Amino acid sequence: MNIALVNPPWIHLSNASAVRAGSRWPHIRHNYFHIFPFPYRLAEATSSLIRAGHNAILVDSLAEGLTIEQTLHRCKGCSFFIVETATNSLPYDIKFLKSIKAIFPEVIIACVGQHAAVGENDLTPFCNFVLPYEYDQKVLNIANGFPPGDDIVDINHIPWPFRDPKLILSYQEGFCTHFPNATVTISRGCPYACSFCQEPTVYYNKSGRRIRNPIDVVDEWQYLISHFNLKELYIDDATFNADEDYLNAILDEYERRNMRIFLSAMGDARISNKLLERLSRNGFTGLKIGVESIHPHILKGINKSWLKINDIERVVTKCRELNIFIHGTFILGLPGDNVDTIRQTIDYALKTNFSFIQFSPFIPLPGTKIYDEIRKLNWRFETNTDNNIFISRPELSATELCKLYKYAQSRINKRVFSSLYLIKKYLLLSLFLKDWHTILLMIVNRFASILKYSSRDRS
Repeated sequence: MNIALVNPPWIHLSNASAVRAGSRWPHIRHNYFHIFPFPYRLAEATSSLIRAGHNAILVDSLAEGLTIEQTLHRCKGCSFFIVETATNSLPYDIKFLKSIKAIFPEVIIACVGQHAAVGENDLTPFCNFVLPYEYDQKVLNIANGFPPGDDIVDINHIPWPFRDPKLILSYQEGFCTHFPNATVTISRGCPYACSFCQEPTVYYNKSGRRIRNPIDVVDEWQYLISHFNLKELYIDDATFNADEDYLNAILDEYERRNMRIFLSAMGDARISNKLLERLSRNGFTGLKIGVESIHPHILKGINKSWLKINDIERVVTKCRELNIFIHGTFILGLPGDNVDTIRQTIDYALKTNFSFIQFSPFIPLPGTKIYDEIRKLNWRFETNTDNNIFISRPELSATELCKLYKYAQSRINKRVFSSLYLIKKYLLLSLFLKDWHTILLMIVNRFASILKYSSRDRS
C-alpha cells in the first residue's frame, strides 16, 4: 500500500513559523533559526510500515515549508493518509483534511497526535479513523487490512525512526552546542505522573516507563554517527535518568565500543553526582531539568512533590563544576501561585547558577489531569496584545501574571547578552546554518524585547 504520513501545513510567514509533530507543546514561534523538532512518532510509524513492505513516505510540511497544494502533490498516488493533529492548529488541520478528501475522495485517512487523544469528535467527520495515543501498531494493522487494535507494549519491536537525509540539517536541536546533531530516545513514558504533563495521559495513555535494549540503543547511535557525520546526540526522553542502572548499562556498551560523541539530555534533578561524573567523562555537555516552582505546596498540587530544592542546587553546582550546560524550566501561575510566590520563584531561578532559564506562563493542556481540574473552576483564559494566553483567577489576574512573565523574560534576555557562552552558541549555530540574516534578526528582536519589557516594568 502507498501511505503518506504527514505533519500538515500550519503557518509559515517571513517572521514566524509553527512546530507541531515532535514538540511537547505545538505552537507558533519567531523564526530565529529555521530548525524544527524531529517528528519522532511519525518517523517510527514510517519505519514500521516500510519494514512490513509498504511504500510509506513521511512528509513534514512544516520543516519543508510546504503549502497544502505542495503537500498533496507530494502525496499523489497514496491511498492511506496518516495526519498529525494538535489542538492549537485544529482549524488548519481540518482544512487540510477537507483538502485531502476533495482531491483524493477514495483514500483512507487516520488522524493521530495530540488532538486525536483529546478531541475525537472534532476529527471524526473528516477522517476514517481517529487513533489516540501510540499508533505504530494501529496504522500497521489498518494498512494490512485489519482493525486498528491496541497500543504496542514492547517498544523493542519498533524499528529505528525513519530519517530523511535531505532533512537532517532541518532537525537540529537548538539546545545542543555541536552541529550537526540529532534527537534520539531510549524509552517511552515516564515513571512520574505530573498533572500538567501530556506524556502519560495524551501520548501513551499508560503510567510507567518502557525501556529499549541498551545494545539496540548504542547500535542506533553508532549508525547515526557513521551515516550522518553527527557531532552530538540529544536524548529527548521524558526523563532520561529515571533508572540509573539502565543508563549505566547503556554507558557500559557505549564505553565498550570506545565511542566518542557529545551527548545532552532531558532529565530531572534527582540524577546522582556519580552518574553526572561518568556522563561527563563520556562527552555529556548539557542537561535540561524541570523545576516549575520552588514552593512545596505548589509542587504537591501538580503531583511533583518528589522534587527537592536541595537536589536542584546540588545538580546545578555539580553541572557547573563539570562544565555541563544546565538548563532549568519554570512555570509561572500554577494553581496555588500568587504574585508573591511567583516573584520568589523568579528570584530563586535567577540567583541559582543555571546556565539558562526558561519561564513559561501556566497553560493547562487538554488531556492532562490538571486541565480537567481547571475546567471545574471558574478561571478565565485571556489573550494579551502579543497573542499569549494567560489565566485569570481570583488570587491572580491575567494582567498580573502577564506582567510577571514579561518581567522574568526581560531579566532572562539581559542574562543572555551577558553570557559569552550563549553568544558563542548562537554564533556557532548561525555559522553552521549559514544564516547570518537570522542571527542579526534574533539579536535585534532580543534587544527590542529587553527595552519593551523593561519599559513596561517601570510603568
